[in-house]
Amino acid sequence: MRYATCILLCLLFSSCTGFRKGDHEMKTPPDFFMYGGDSYDKELDVVRACWAKETVYSEGGKEILIVELAPSIATGPLFRGKKATIVGLASRSTLYRVNEFGPNPVAMAVLWNVKPTKSGTYKPVSSVGLVTLWKSEFNIVKAKPST
Repeated sequence: MRYATCILLCLLFSSCTGFRKGDHEMKTPPDFFMYGGDSYDKELDVVRACWAKETVYSEGGKEILIVELAPSIATGPLFRGKKATIVGLASRSTLYRVNEFGPNPVAMAVLWNVKPTKSGTYKPVSSVGLVTLWKSEFNIVKAKPST
């Protein structure tokens, strides 16, 4: 009975029309998740859902996957400053693209600032730092240290 009550409350208060992460709502489940990385503060200690949008290339020819994420992330130097919900991710692996994990449920990627172009696509501007990508939220829960 308690479980049924919890489900009913979830349906009433969250509208349960799609995946929710913070104030963001998407109608499809995330393609992968972002949690952790190379930062000295708590900015990367938040689980972020990521939805792949398109692939673009930097001026140097690096393939960058444009993703929408929720909640937003600081995209200034050292993961501080202005927040964004649309960012670029470049793989550090030579074998796999950003959203292709291979045999491992975790991968490192370089987070990029991106800006919209007049044609409606995005252009990479500058790299921010390293982030850790996870195939599923379940993998993050298993890897998090217990508090």
